[in-house]
Amino acid sequence: MPSVVGEREGKRVSTYVASVNCSRRRMLAVSMNPPDDGGMHILRHILTAGDRRYWSWAATKPHARGSVRRSLAWELDMDKSNLKKSLNKLIDDEVLMLLHNQAGREVVAFTDVGRMIFAEMKWRWYLREAAPEFLQPMADNYGWQEIAIQVDRYIAVEELDASRKADVVLAAKNQLKDGVENGGTVQFPERWAGV
Repeated sequence: MPSVVGEREGKRVSTYVASVNCSRRRMLAVSMNPPDDGGMHILRHILTAGDRRYWSWAATKPHARGSVRRSLAWELDMDKSNLKKSLNKLIDDEVLMLLHNQAGREVVAFTDVGRMIFAEMKWRWYLREAAPEFLQPMADNYGWQEIAIQVDRYIAVEELDASRKADVVLAAKNQLKDGVENGGTVQFPERWAGV
């Protein structure tokens, strides 16, 4: 479940920011299940070698006959069956989609969901860095998703700037002030019971 910040930033996040966050370690750190090695290869290639305006990559090799799968297999030096399996998984997860451009070539592009995933990663990683000593114990128990959503709510209600570290720290401390540290354990309000 994405936060409001992730949904809003999904329309504005850049491919540069996405490529910085496109690593298995960063995806795992924000509780996201990363794609397999082939999928990670495909995502990185689209973000770095593709059309940055449209978050897409077109089949470019002449011998590929306009097929993005053949062209990607050649570009990434991957076995076609492995590439097809990895690409289909990303398409099934609605991270990528296949289209055709005006020249009749296939294009692989990020969906709105794919963009939102990278915006959410950027937000959670920023939140993680903003107040680690305060938020890490809570995140260990409840996960960064719940922390991100709680902080996001406060930012939205108080109309704070999610890109300013001071506002993020203020929102975290005010929204999560009910979480009290007692001997290393964090107790949350009743609304978080059963999470």
